[in-house]
Amino acid sequence: MEFMGIGPLELLLILVVALIVFGPNRLPEIAAQLGKFVRKMREVSSELAREMNKELESSKKDVAEAAGEAREIARSANPFTEGDRKEDGAKAATVEPAVAEKKADSTPTSVR
Repeated sequence: MEFMGIGPLELLLILVVALIVFGPNRLPEIAAQLGKFVRKMREVSSELAREMNKELESSKKDVAEAAGEAREIARSANPFTEGDRKEDGAKAATVEPAVAEKKADSTPTSVR
């Protein structure tokens, strides 16, 4: 069992030294103040973590929106959409042989 990186023997030593330094009458008062301090620190750290997570989520949304806008701009700047590219590829596959035949037909006979 460890408490804030302090083992049980170290914790016992600290309590004995605190008992000697502060005495048995003030020790409960000091322990109560220490407990309030630890509780307040936990509240502050959890509030900070909540705020950080909230800001992180907000930033993630902003980045996602900006990425979507960038995609839309890229699509609008490119006249071909993904579907058009597929169709053009199919058209090119059927047009290329015809173009090759036409070129062959237009080649001078002396070169053939």
